[in-house]
Parts: sequence; structure tokens; C-alpha cells
Amino acid sequence: MSNIKKIYLTGFLRNMHFFGGVMVPMFMDWGGLSFLTVLLLQSWFNICIFAFEIPTGYVADRYGRKTSYVLGVFVGMIGFFTYTLKPELAYFVAGETLLALSSALISGADEALLYDTLLVQDLQSTADKVVGNYRRIQLSGSIPAIILGGFLGERFNLILPMQLTAFASCLAFLVSLTIAEISHNDVKATTKQRIHLMAGLKHLRETPVIRPYWIDFVIVNIIARSILWMYQPILGHIGVPLRYFGVVQATAMLIELLVISNMLHLDTVVGNRNKTLMLTRRLTMLGFLITCAGVYIGATHTGQLLAISGILITFGFGLSRRPFYTQIFNEHIPSAIRATTLSSISMFSSLGVVFVNPLTGILTSQSLACACGTYGTLLGVWDRLNQLMYRTKVE
Repeated sequence: MSNIKKIYLTGFLRNMHFFGGVMVPMFMDWGGLSFLTVLLLQSWFNICIFAFEIPTGYVADRYGRKTSYVLGVFVGMIGFFTYTLKPELAYFVAGETLLALSSALISGADEALLYDTLLVQDLQSTADKVVGNYRRIQLSGSIPAIILGGFLGERFNLILPMQLTAFASCLAFLVSLTIAEISHNDVKATTKQRIHLMAGLKHLRETPVIRPYWIDFVIVNIIARSILWMYQPILGHIGVPLRYFGVVQATAMLIELLVISNMLHLDTVVGNRNKTLMLTRRLTMLGFLITCAGVYIGATHTGQLLAISGILITFGFGLSRRPFYTQIFNEHIPSAIRATTLSSISMFSSLGVVFVNPLTGILTSQSLACACGTYGTLLGVWDRLNQLMYRTKVE
């Protein structure tokens, strides 16, 4: 099996998040947490990612992408098992800390490992396709797992889906051990030099051509990710049974998969990559506003149709944007500091979520419609500012 296929398989297994469709009920009903505490716990997760991102990017660039990736998968496995031990906040904090470390170790290292594999084969021009395939395969693991987890959570208990996730991550760790480290002249030359922890931040600051892209990615990603925590309370509010929560998320992920699978086609239809990014940004904004309308109408057929449609649009277009930036980022980031720089971008995204999660808790305490409407409006404001500030074209 080729290196890329092994990375694909590891990604498939470690993304079998059976708990995804019952995530909020697991925290609130099994764990006894309030919704605001759930969001504050996720802010803690992102604070940890923020703290871990650059050091773990350094680990990947200095000691090898495989070392960082395998260690990340292993730590994630321990994190999931920690969650299953006891329904107490201390265990949840420990689990989130381990999962944050896992995410930071994997972030940047997986795409850098894929790109370096292509580089030694002189196939770097296919990076968009390969990373898109990687994301599609990750979703292919998540979708059936989330659907099954919703039914199992309602039929048996809310912690069983997390236990199954821990088992799948164990299989992912075993596969990751077989991945080969990639070494080529650029990396060899740099590992003989001192790699600075701040190299990624410095490169972002000193490379104007990618500035509008990573800033746009971070801002839209921060806002769009709030739907991950709001959609289940929204579904409960409009009268959707628990067993169908996973079905809604899986459908949203299928739309995300379709969007990623048609990146190049979208570029052709709308004109270029820059216009595609604008389109996905505006559709994410529209998704929040449609969800707001549906929640406001409430538990009627019209309200359910609007709210679910808005959730699907927000998921499908707001959370599928990262692969659209891959070619842009990789073309302007030296291989030797690629993982560090990509981790720096993820770090900014994590820092933003730290502040948005409590805001989501405050807004939803007023109403779910208020939260969705606010985020739709904020995206509209950012879209306008983006058009005024940046006129960059994708080469």
C-alpha cells in the first residue's frame, strides 16, 4: 500500500466519530453539563490547541511529519478513552486537553506529509486533488459513523458512541505506524539548520500574497464552526427526534463532500478560485440567516424545513473551505517550514473559537435565532470588508 493510501486509511479510521450525532446530549444528559459549560469546555480545547500549535508544528518540521502524525493519532486515542471513564467535568477537561494536543500534532503534519510525498514524486501540481481526496475519505469515515451513533445513542446509551470512537482510533494508530517518513533535499538541508518555533508566524507576516487568504479562511472558519454546537439544540427546539440528529449531520457532510469533490468545477463555473471563495463565504452567511428564520418560526413543517436547510448550507459550504486554500498555501510556503506555517494558521483559528464559543453561549441564552442571525450578519459585514480591502487574484 502506498504512503498516500496509508494516510487516507488512517484519516478514515480516526474520523469515525460515532459520538458526533449525539455530542451535545452526551455532554448535557450523560455528563450533566449546561450548554454554556459545554461551550466553555470547547473554548478550553481551543486554548490548548492555541498553546500547542506552534510547538507541535516545530516537532513536525524538526523531527519528522510522521513522528508528529503518529504521536497525534496515539494521543487522540487516549483522549477518547479518557472520555468514557466517568461523567465528570475533570475527565472531560483531561479528555479535551489530550484531544487538543492530538489535533495540534496532526494539524499541518498530515497535509505536509501528503505534499512532501507528492513533491518527491514530482506530482505537487496534484495537491488540490490529493488533499481534496483526503478530506473526502475523512468524511466517508465520519458519515456512516455519525448516523449509526445517533441510533445507538438513543437505543442504548449516550456514551456507547464515544466508546466506539475510541476503538476506531486505536485501529487508526496501528495503521499510522506503517506510514513512511518522507525526506527530500529541501527538508534535509533545513534539518541541518536551526528551525525557529516562530518561523511560521514570520512567514505569514512577510508573505503578503497569501495574507488575504489565510485571514479569510480563519474568520469564516471561526464563525462557521459555531454551527457544530448549535445544530443539535436547534434540532431539539424544532422538534426533531434524537435518532435523526446524526442523519442531519451526515447529510450536511455529504454536501460538504460534494463541494470538495467539485472544487475545480466550481472554479470553472464562477470564473476562478478567488470567486469560488467569495461564493462559499456568502453561502455560509445565507445558511445562518435561513437557519435563523427557521428557528424563529419554530416547530412547524415550515420552520423545520428552513432550519434544516440552513444547517445543511452552513455545514456544506462553511466547513468545506480548507481544501480550497491548499494549493495557494503550499505554493507560497517552503517545505521546510510548511507544517509550522500551516499550524500557525490553525492556531489563529483556534484562538478565535476561544472567544466565539462563550459568545455563542450568551447569544443562545437569549435565543437560538439571535445567535444564527448575529453570525449571518457578521459574515455579511466581513464579506463587504473583504471586498473593500483585498483585490487579490489567484494566479
